[in-house]
Amino acid sequence: MTSPVTPEAPRQPGFPVLTAIVAGVTLLISLVAQLSPGLMDLLVRDRPQLLAGQWWRAVSPILVQPDGWGQLAFNLVGIVLVGTAVQRRVGAMSWLSAYLVGGVASVAIYSAWHPTDTGGGSSAAVAALIGVLVLTSRTDAPPQRPVEFAHWYAIFFSVYLTALDLGGVTASVIAGNLSIVAVAVGRRALGADGIVRIGGPVVVVAAVVMTMMRDDHGTGLLIGLAVGLLVLLRRYRPPAVAPSVAVLADLLAPIAMYYLLRHWGSDTGTALLAGAVIPAVSVLVRAVRHRRIDALGSSVLVVLVVSAAAEEFSGDPRILLFKDALLTAAWGCWFLVSVRARRPLSYRLTRPLLDRSVHPSATDVTGSGDPGRWEALWENEPGFRRAWRVTSLIWAGALFFDAMIRMLMAVMLPIDRVPALSGILWIVTLVALQVVTNIHLTRSGTWTLLRQQRHREGAAAPSDAGS
Repeated sequence: MTSPVTPEAPRQPGFPVLTAIVAGVTLLISLVAQLSPGLMDLLVRDRPQLLAGQWWRAVSPILVQPDGWGQLAFNLVGIVLVGTAVQRRVGAMSWLSAYLVGGVASVAIYSAWHPTDTGGGSSAAVAALIGVLVLTSRTDAPPQRPVEFAHWYAIFFSVYLTALDLGGVTASVIAGNLSIVAVAVGRRALGADGIVRIGGPVVVVAAVVMTMMRDDHGTGLLIGLAVGLLVLLRRYRPPAVAPSVAVLADLLAPIAMYYLLRHWGSDTGTALLAGAVIPAVSVLVRAVRHRRIDALGSSVLVVLVVSAAAEEFSGDPRILLFKDALLTAAWGCWFLVSVRARRPLSYRLTRPLLDRSVHPSATDVTGSGDPGRWEALWENEPGFRRAWRVTSLIWAGALFFDAMIRMLMAVMLPIDRVPALSGILWIVTLVALQVVTNIHLTRSGTWTLLRQQRHREGAAAPSDAGS
């Protein structure tokens, strides 16, 4: 139930030269352009001029800040804070790839969305660095101060700009300030590593919402998340990466399929059913590959079949909208029933993400060499057992509430709005659960118990080796 823990990446010690160079070049060009309106006009985003042959406008908008000194200061802070953390985490080449691809692609996409709009700024490129940051940061140890501050900036960046899209300047100022207060209070409850855990879901929500609002910051965040995922897939084999990719595909693919088919003129029933088939096919492929089908996959198939049959008999495509509500309610029941099981579902799902014993061939993401660490705590610490049972209750309640909201959306909203809102609701529910779960596990002392056990094993390792 916690964020996937990424293995320790090869760190890049020393001064982050590339970050300093990009920050220096951006500062210099932005200052000159601020003082020279003619140069600013020549460098900002301008689609007609770009198509007329001014090719440099594909890149130059990320080097100038036409909205003034505040934009320049905000983006430079982002380059320095986030850029330093990312370069030390993934290296110069991945840093540069994210920055350039995120910045240039976002300029192109924004120009396609708003062909008559001019402007610029480094923020979309900074957004790409934020995407890499939240996907590659460790969550199994307290981060160093520069990394922590980078996550503070990432959360403020995401909340402020999302609120700007949704509610305007006043809403963005209020939301941005509240995010700073929330992070400061949350740090006392969760610790610095807790801020790292919740930063990722906040950024993902912002990426989806801003992209739907045709904001290039959203595309920058998505590109950064994609680059961060490629870094993980290339360097490591963490047990949580493959399932996370599968879940992300199962969430986004049906929504994309629905709106693509609707754009091509398909009726709502066909588009909904085609989108629902994608996760079902994914379940079947995994079942054939692993020669087994789990309870989660079974529930997806059963609900799809029931929904399709009901839609066929009734002729009302709206029935297919109840599919996600039924799935969420079923998962809530699963969590609830597991509270009295030998091991609650929250424990069984979280342990593979954090404990080496479940994946002994994978990189040791916890620093533990003892395959019985979690089980020892389970057997000997009543508080540890109680914390995971309460966690399952928390998830059951949240999933039931989520299912109720989905039922209301399916009944009351226009059909074409529901798939997108349903996808956003998945993310919002998971973000809220991440926050509440981490607060609970921190206050119950669960994370402290796991860290203390790891430290005891680390202290005992030299003597064991010597013997």
